[in-house]
Amino acid sequence: MLQKIKQNKTVTFRLDEATVDQLDKLAELMDRPRSYFLKQGIMNILSLYDWQLEKIAEGEKQIKQKKFATKREVNKAFRL
Repeated sequence: MLQKIKQNKTVTFRLDEATVDQLDKLAELMDRPRSYFLKQGIMNILSLYDWQLEKIAEGEKQIKQKKFATKREVNKAFRL
């Protein structure tokens, strides 16, 4: 079976000069293109948001199922 090749798309956005300078310094030090760090940063933030949204949905599901700690259990856990 043939695998579908993922096509890259070009995306353009603006950054302030200081950020671009910092990015360029990092790229030079790490011997990587600027786009490598931009892609890594975007992939990391999307992964983080996916994780957060998954945890929020999980929490909402637990609330609907009334599976949550009582005030007493929370206070005991945090020794309040």
